[in-house]
Amino acid sequence: MTMQDDAAIGAVAAPSHIIKRPRLTKILDETEARIILLCAPAGYGKTTLAREWIATRSEPVLWYSGGPAMADVAALAVDLAELFADATSTIVDRIRFQVGQETKPAALAALLATAAPPSGAVLAIDDYQFASKAPAVEDFLAELARRTSFRWLITTRTTPAWLKARHIVYGEAISLGVGALAFTEEEASAVLPEGLDVLAEARGWPAVIGLAALTGSPDQVTPADTTALYEFFAGELFGAADTELQHALFALALGADADALITKTALGDRAQPLIEAATHQGFISNTGAGGVALHPLLRSFLLDRLKGRTNDALTLVKRVVEVLWAHEHWDECLACLLEFPIPSVVVPVLEAAVPTLLDNGRVATVQEWVALAESCGAAEAAPVWLARAELALREGRGQIAKRLAEHAAAAAEEPSLAARAHLVAARGAHLTEDTSAVLANAQRAEQLSGDHRVRMLAVWLALVQAYEQQDERSNELLGRVRRLADDTAEDQVRLACATAYFVLETESAESARDGIAELATLAKQVRDPMLATNYLYMSAFLNIVTGEYETALALSEDAKSVADSYGIAFAASYARLNGANACIGMRQLREARGYLRTLKKGDQSDHVLGNAAIAECRLAIAAGDLERALIVLEQDPPAGTSRALKGEHLANRALVLAAVGDRLRALEAIRDAGQISRYHDAVFLGALANAILGVDARESSVVATNAVSDALGRGLVNLVVTACRAAPQLAKHAASEPQLSRKLTSAFLKSRDIDLGRNAGLTMPREHRRTAGLSRRECEVIELVVQGRTNREIAKTLFISESTTKVHIRHIFEKLGVHSRAEAVAAVGGVAKPD
Repeated sequence: MTMQDDAAIGAVAAPSHIIKRPRLTKILDETEARIILLCAPAGYGKTTLAREWIATRSEPVLWYSGGPAMADVAALAVDLAELFADATSTIVDRIRFQVGQETKPAALAALLATAAPPSGAVLAIDDYQFASKAPAVEDFLAELARRTSFRWLITTRTTPAWLKARHIVYGEAISLGVGALAFTEEEASAVLPEGLDVLAEARGWPAVIGLAALTGSPDQVTPADTTALYEFFAGELFGAADTELQHALFALALGADADALITKTALGDRAQPLIEAATHQGFISNTGAGGVALHPLLRSFLLDRLKGRTNDALTLVKRVVEVLWAHEHWDECLACLLEFPIPSVVVPVLEAAVPTLLDNGRVATVQEWVALAESCGAAEAAPVWLARAELALREGRGQIAKRLAEHAAAAAEEPSLAARAHLVAARGAHLTEDTSAVLANAQRAEQLSGDHRVRMLAVWLALVQAYEQQDERSNELLGRVRRLADDTAEDQVRLACATAYFVLETESAESARDGIAELATLAKQVRDPMLATNYLYMSAFLNIVTGEYETALALSEDAKSVADSYGIAFAASYARLNGANACIGMRQLREARGYLRTLKKGDQSDHVLGNAAIAECRLAIAAGDLERALIVLEQDPPAGTSRALKGEHLANRALVLAAVGDRLRALEAIRDAGQISRYHDAVFLGALANAILGVDARESSVVATNAVSDALGRGLVNLVVTACRAAPQLAKHAASEPQLSRKLTSAFLKSRDIDLGRNAGLTMPREHRRTAGLSRRECEVIELVVQGRTNREIAKTLFISESTTKVHIRHIFEKLGVHSRAEAVAAVGGVAKPD
């Protein structure tokens, strides 16, 4: 072989390996553009030029070539996160979770940008044309480009939609197209045998020139059409290969070139000599670490040839897919089966691939699998029905997901598949509050599955549904969770969260709080962010119930931080809700309003809005605005909310009605709350509301002291504080009981209701300044001024005289440097609010 022949080896895979192209690398060296685009059809050596240029760079270079998987925004986001991550980064876990939550592309890009490489780095994206097929991917990359400052090197057959002409005009981007990438006469003559002149017909196409150099015959007829010319030369090379090498090339074209291990496994004992022969004859090039690369044009040529060999195709497809399947190369399996859709192969691979793809949030890829199954006559297979159900579930179509999954379960031949289908049906039913369907499907999933994770999730889902609806089967389900739980951190923390609800209702809030606090160290080992935020939420909630407001606020902030990091929107909402309630408990009213304002901007779900309404009611009570508190709860909660939330809503309404003296409506609300819910909020708030009615009717204080004593005995400090704020006379009657005075004093210290306690006759400590600016009392006064309260209303709420109120307002004006209430409100409006 001549030196010229040596230079031509690898031309099919990467034609511009034939010759260094200094004229192009010089252009790339000299440009200051942040985005470099190499845009031309296949065979123009874009990838090779890109690799040649970055090999000379001193700055960090990240190379990404995702192939067809780039059309799935979830796959692309995870791949780039893995590329960006360092040893200490959590970005991969955060992105994986976020794509599983169907996060919008722009939000994914915003999160990924927080871990982006520095401005001096280069991100090289090869074969971008795959990404251009999906608008969501284009949106994702457009946002990532907007939020980052590193350089981009893109090889593609189509221009990115987000790259506009103005980017090039203003020098932010440079584009090298066909004209720049085509071989010049000088470059072509350096590799073509003497006398072989195909430059005119090839129009500078490097792939054709490389193939012509390999065949080397000046007597060949050269078709005028460039594509036909390429196929002509490729056919000449392929025809000269022996049968064994041809079959090896077919296998590589089907996806056996995925990585070195796949190649070796698929080609068998003869892998190494076959790879050497294919490389020597110019069909493939080496990518390092034993990997090989097959040019896209040659792949297309080989697949077309294979389609004409039916028997060979069937055998090879099954063999290659089996190897890819064993190593979970699902994208290569899909690409292979899209070319050769064999139903008996498509269905089992789909069944195996879908769970992993969905765990990684790759909904778009699952949709492709379903479409493939339908197109090849496998639409009625149970795994296909289940995949449809999974897609419906992620679209929020609960009832449809339930029906599709139940159909899949009925059609399933394997118990494990049926169990998975019943679990999806239960999740769909949970979205529509169909309790009986949740419980029935969860039970079947537990019975049929031998997988611990499926069984635990099934029973947990049934427990959550039963608890929310106060179904009598809750206790039995909790027992099953206990029996299923193993020693892992996840199972133990999940069990602790479930147990805490029951301890709260059957024993005391302190016992529930202390029980879950015992697992704080273990909870830090939990990797599932959903479970981690659930634990933090429950911890904060129980601390609010027991009046430990400062601890609750810190836990709420921790929960919000985790939820925001992983993009768990609903968990962030509940963290803000806890934050608001903790601030209300400590009379930090402005901060509480900030939490609620942000909460309602970002979450309009019925359950969140229902809980937010209760928090707003308690905020108004703390501000002394009972009229506002009543208005907030005037409307019944949405029909889809749980029995527990409905009961709590009615009990809070009863409390305010009792405080304003509306006896008949209060009694009606107490009765309705008790009929709907048996949980502590409804029961004990109802009792406190009834006690207020008794006090107002000048009846014995025994009812009042008993109601307060019972609530404090169960650790329900927050309910007692709320009731006493609404009706201070309740605190007076309860404080007259010596055994209760100490507990009430402790409760009012935690809630910073110093004046409420003194008014009730309790010995309360002196106030301390909250800031170097406004005193604690002045902070309370300005909070009520912001609420729009009059001097008389402020005096009544804080148990001070109107003249004292005026003095406080004058001091506030002096400290803020303002002259009116409007200016004071504007001045404090600039204080940072929780977000």
